Amino acid sequence: MAKPCAGVWGRSMATGQKTYWHLLSQRRAPSDYEVVTSRLLYYPGKEPEVHTPVGAWMGKHRSTIPPETWERFNDPRQTTYRSYTELQSRLEAHIDEVIRADVCGPVSRDTLALLKAYVAPLRYPCHGLMMLAAYAGHLAPSGKVAICLAFQATDELRRIDRITQHAVKRLGADAVRASRLHWQEAKEWQPLRKVIERLLVTYTWDESFIALNLVLKPLIDRVFCDRLGSTLDACGDGTFQQIFRSLADDTRWHREWSAAAVGTAFGPGETDAVQSVVDRWLPSVQHAVEVLAAFASNDAAASDMSEYAVFIEGMGLNAGKGNASKT
Repeated sequence: MAKPCAGVWGRSMATGQKTYWHLLSQRRAPSDYEVVTSRLLYYPGKEPEVHTPVGAWMGKHRSTIPPETWERFNDPRQTTYRSYTELQSRLEAHIDEVIRADVCGPVSRDTLALLKAYVAPLRYPCHGLMMLAAYAGHLAPSGKVAICLAFQATDELRRIDRITQHAVKRLGADAVRASRLHWQEAKEWQPLRKVIERLLVTYTWDESFIALNLVLKPLIDRVFCDRLGSTLDACGDGTFQQIFRSLADDTRWHREWSAAAVGTAFGPGETDAVQSVVDRWLPSVQHAVEVLAAFASNDAAASDMSEYAVFIEGMGLNAGKGNASKT
């Protein structure tokens, strides 16, 4: 029988190298979340061995905050692939039951007008939000942030799928397909369309992430998931409100993890860079929200901004320049 190997290799085989060796300094067994998310990406902070256009792009547009700082971030929900799929399976089962129980009776003229003007076109801006989350995830400065953004992009696809599914049931496939023209030409959608298209060509990671998750999504999600659902319920379509309530669970997590990430990367007194991005994007986003929220109630936009101010002030920021201009 062969003798055990001696020397360095033998000692390595005897002691074993744990897969979470980089977490041993915690002096405790790491959680499943810590094991599968910590130091997931190999390239942050490193220069590529082979210089390519992709490498140059990532070097030019990556976050200005050191990767080791972002690595200290922890998702408040500690989302892993397993926990995400289990959670979404339950939420999807609930929506399936809601849709199954829905009896599509006569729809009023006001409800039909609302569905055609604001619900059917909704899949286009939601596709923009999905693309923006996917881009930010591709360029993310740490594995933990990349995972959150990947699941966020998936949540946007879920929103698109469920909205389209029920809109087709209410309006018919032809009317839903025709909503593309409404998104492209109806004046109430153009401010939002302009903001999303500008952000799609904003490539610097810090600005893209801050503008998306700290400005655009918190305000637009309020209109899409809360205002629109309540308005449709008042018009007699309670099924859509229940769908939007389920989707609101996703958007609530998006805000929570984004606030935690900013709190990790930017300590007290270091938020000037974040505030400058908020100040640049908030006026145009606020204008888009005011135009879209006008159909809900006269005080809807003011209420939305009040709730947004609470969210943004929780990170040591302010929304004071929101109505300064419409860029």
